[in-house]
Amino acid sequence: MVSARPSAVVTLLMETALSSDSQGCDVHLLELNGVAVAERERAFENLLKDAGLVLPDGRWLELLTARTSAPLHQFRGEDLLKNLCDRGRTRGLRHFFVGTTREHLQSLMEQLEKLYPGILAVGRFAPPFRDMTDGELGNLTSEISASKAHIVWIGMSTPRQDYVAQSLANSSGTVVIAVGAAFDFVSGAKHAAPQWMTRWGIEWVFRLASEPGRLWKRYLVGGFLFGRRVFRFRNIDLPLG
Repeated sequence: MVSARPSAVVTLLMETALSSDSQGCDVHLLELNGVAVAERERAFENLLKDAGLVLPDGRWLELLTARTSAPLHQFRGEDLLKNLCDRGRTRGLRHFFVGTTREHLQSLMEQLEKLYPGILAVGRFAPPFRDMTDGELGNLTSEISASKAHIVWIGMSTPRQDYVAQSLANSSGTVVIAVGAAFDFVSGAKHAAPQWMTRWGIEWVFRLASEPGRLWKRYLVGGFLFGRRVFRFRNIDLPLG
């Protein structure tokens, strides 16, 4: 897991995406739920081991490693998306968006164009709410290649988005970043937690209160598995132990 500061990673991702000899790179933001999934699913753990880049998305990961030799810095999907869309304008960075619904993607495009005039949003795709077939992934790869996108953003759930990101990075040769609910936060479809809650590591309380029916199991089971992982690996080598 990367311990570099966000600004350095944004620069690295932009240069990798714009490189003429880029071979593709799948980027995954790992938070409490992702650690829990890796704890119980070997296939997802192996995916993270083989990933191009794994970034810590969770204040608790930052707090728990603060006094180690390689402290982690939190990467929020919303911030990563905004920073690359902003800084990429001067370099002609081309973006392709995969996730949510057509309506939400339209709202996302409108909001990004308002925030970052001149952004090059060259494609979008609203996937089915199920695992994509090989044929669908192949068609999407062709769309991405035709758009000449430098970065593909995936806004789906964990771990479904991560498998899609890995597949598209390998097949399209682009940088593919799985950012979860970032699309909803940037578009305004959902409200992000106040900064003070994020800073104190209790953003999950806000999200749970907003969507208790959908998220209670994630945080109950995920919190238990995350705690067990930390207890087992005292050096905080997460999630790969």
